[in-house]
Amino acid sequence: MSEGRIGKKNHRYGKSISDETRNKISEVKGLTIYLYTLDFKLIESFFSSQKAGKYFGSSNSTILKYARSGAIFKNEYVLSFKELPITSSEF
Repeated sequence: MSEGRIGKKNHRYGKSISDETRNKISEVKGLTIYLYTLDFKLIESFFSSQKAGKYFGSSNSTILKYARSGAIFKNEYVLSFKELPITSSEF
């Protein structure tokens, strides 16, 4: 970082980010986690693994592990990085 922008010389010094702005940043930069039932019906989506972890009371690393592996989470959910397509047999 440039010496000219450290501490009080930084235009953001002392300013906090609103919750609304934090959520917008999460939407753009976050890794979306999709939550499905065992029969692959979408329940919820989260803009980050941290938000999903907070929802379940788990760590974000646990959420990522289950989303990567496709293993059943808490005996009733499937976590995924991808939104699964709806097949015609589900109608």
